[in-house]
Amino acid sequence: MFDHIASAIAQSRMALLATVLFIACGGEPGTSSADGETESAGHELVAYDSIGVEMGDSNYVFGLPRTLEFTSKGNIVVGDMATMNLMMYAPDGIFLRSGGSEGEGPGEYLTPTGISPDTSGGILVADIMGAKLIFFDSLLNYNREWRGFESGLPSDPVMLGNGSIIGVLLDYDREESSVRVSNTLGRWEPGETEMSLSYIHRSAEVDLQNPGNSFYQTAIAFCVLQDGRVVTSSVSIEEYIITCYSPDGEVDWEISREYEKHRFCQEALDMQREAIRASLRRRGMDPSGADQVPLLEWTVAVSALYAQGERIWARRTEGMTPLFDIYSTEGEFLYSCSVPSLPYGNNIAFAISPYSSTVLAYHADPEDYCRIWMLQEIDGSTSEQVW
Repeated sequence: MFDHIASAIAQSRMALLATVLFIACGGEPGTSSADGETESAGHELVAYDSIGVEMGDSNYVFGLPRTLEFTSKGNIVVGDMATMNLMMYAPDGIFLRSGGSEGEGPGEYLTPTGISPDTSGGILVADIMGAKLIFFDSLLNYNREWRGFESGLPSDPVMLGNGSIIGVLLDYDREESSVRVSNTLGRWEPGETEMSLSYIHRSAEVDLQNPGNSFYQTAIAFCVLQDGRVVTSSVSIEEYIITCYSPDGEVDWEISREYEKHRFCQEALDMQREAIRASLRRRGMDPSGADQVPLLEWTVAVSALYAQGERIWARRTEGMTPLFDIYSTEGEFLYSCSVPSLPYGNNIAFAISPYSSTVLAYHADPEDYCRIWMLQEIDGSTSEQVW
């Protein structure tokens, strides 16, 4: 029973990450923006180039890109789940090199769930099935591994300048008649296997009729500023709150804005279902099993947070057009920024990094072939590039 519950939660969360966090429904009853001052986005993200071809040079043919990141030197790293390779490109999109491979040996991974830059120009890869963090240098050569995490591997790890790791720890507590799921955002000191500091903890009992609902009660969005402060938001259907913590865990500032709860439209629900089917197909499982997985019905106020230079990007899910609220690193609202058009529409994931003014976007399941879109921010009132 426990395995069935965990699988259902994982599939529901995966569907959300693949689709719901990247789209929402406009014009539905009860839909409103978080605050009147962000109704009209004055800035836009506009595509100016892309990486990827349908046929030809294999260095530009993607199978299933799932993780994108900039290194501290500005290079772009793409994690392809189909080939299980890491592909590195220059800031202008020119292929540089590849690295990594599937396996259980040194420098190999089973299920990479996130990549993060380090200060030397290299990256680290979180291998959730292998229970380790793998470090690659700036040439994607294997460097070292961090193993032995006693309570589990932190997902989506972000590395600080001193070598510490900030990440989210997922945990299940099985009791006689129930199961609780929890997420804890914390910090691990260099080489240590136990969490040294907890910033935020969310826990909920799993609803056996709809285990995916635990996502709403436990998920955490976060980003890390260059001075080591941690900015977090509970992925909530009820409230819009962003909190900044000092490196030692004290609250530095908090943003609280009005938010009206509302449901996804049928189009978004259909896309969730299809994402689950696609995942089951890729894993060699019967896609009809997707019909038994309960869907997530409500939009969330803040679905993702990103740090870019001296700004914080908060991803919202309230309209068909992707929209970000932009704040200073002291929590001051600056402006909003939309993505009014992309060749693949609005079902897209983003990568926004402190190390580049370029924003990356990709479609999870494109109609023709996968491309990584390179976007630049434009001030709509002047048509000038920002930053």
